[in-house]
Amino acid sequence: MPLIINADYETAQEKIESERQLVELIQDVRTSISELDLHFEDKPYAEVLRVIEKERRYDIRDGGLSNHSLVRIDLSRAASLIQGYRHGSEGGCVACKGLGINRPRSDDIEYWCRKHEEKSDIPSNDCRSALTKKFLNKTGCPEYDPRFKRTVEEVLAVAEEHGLAALTK
Repeated sequence: MPLIINADYETAQEKIESERQLVELIQDVRTSISELDLHFEDKPYAEVLRVIEKERRYDIRDGGLSNHSLVRIDLSRAASLIQGYRHGSEGGCVACKGLGINRPRSDDIEYWCRKHEEKSDIPSNDCRSALTKKFLNKTGCPEYDPRFKRTVEEVLAVAEEHGLAALTK
């Protein structure tokens, strides 16, 4: 039975607030893993993203300690940050700059579209206005103005082809 060494990927980032920070996170994960697995340093951004989001961990066999060791790196912190970016670029109303939010009580959240509605447009028996009920977690709203204009995949493709200078700070 191999020795399993668990490691957590850590970052000082609290959240991703720009395209550049998204790519810097992907680069940092790639660099961190490459310190233990030299083959990982040539992985394209899309492959690093796949490992982070789909596997949420990276296993390195024979992790340099012995022929019977396994280093398992937990990437859930990086996955959580990327999910936050996705939420701000692909999340329907919740990603839109026009979403109005009110918390009248700790267990309630009221939503309305500040572009076309008032808080008073929320029915008394619901916590969502007509527009947010229709588009809260969906796309299709003609007034959609997301916090991040490009999806994760679009940002990584631009960065891979043109470098960090082509991204928003």
